[in-house]
Amino acid sequence: MNQNEIKKISSLSHGKYRKQYGLFVVEGAHVIAELLKSDWEIESLLITYEAMDSFEPLVEAAKQRRIPVEALNQKIFTKLSDTESPQGILAVVRLPKPDLGRLISQKKILIADGVTDPGNLGTMVRTAAAFGFGGFITTPGSADIFAPKTVRATQGAMFHLAVANHVDYGDIANKIEPSHKLYCLSANASADLKEFKPAAKMALVVGAEIAGVNDKLSAIADQMLRIPMSGPVESLNAAVAAGIAMYEFSKRS
Repeated sequence: MNQNEIKKISSLSHGKYRKQYGLFVVEGAHVIAELLKSDWEIESLLITYEAMDSFEPLVEAAKQRRIPVEALNQKIFTKLSDTESPQGILAVVRLPKPDLGRLISQKKILIADGVTDPGNLGTMVRTAAAFGFGGFITTPGSADIFAPKTVRATQGAMFHLAVANHVDYGDIANKIEPSHKLYCLSANASADLKEFKPAAKMALVVGAEIAGVNDKLSAIADQMLRIPMSGPVESLNAAVAAGIAMYEFSKRS
């Protein structure tokens, strides 16, 4: 691997260069194992000499898909890694082309609106997959779903969903809302989540804990819903709120 390639892959920790090159990095054995089960386009698998034996099943799976595998020394790999304690394996993956048509075909979609913490965003993706949501959308102002920390937090669940990053509010209104009932969580809503039966095709919108759902989405919502709470807590972390709502919906859908 030459210096230009090292510089290019290292730069993918920044959103600007992910967009420029159309690539992002996936790091960690478990996440890569999930990636290899998916149909996402993998450019290459990079692994340290020391880790080659430990991750032989992943290397073989990559070779079966004719994905280039390159062994690196630890010093070079550390330059490419975004983690403090690298496992010694990462994949360079092609950014998927935005496909709202595929998203619309999903019965249940989770929309993260203005959720800026990558860990929260990744947890929301993982929880969405656990409760049978087939699509995941972020709006402008949210963390980047393809940022290294977000990808790791999904634990590979993102590779089994239809995802779209930073979708414009107008596209949600014009392309998602006409085919799906739009439900927004709000602490001030009158309708109780636990007493509500969702439609078969629906999109759940969860905003950031403090800011809540953007007015552009609440204005077109079919229903605003609140999570009933009896304790002194006034609000919930976005990932926690999303998990509660998706669990409740899963019981009645």
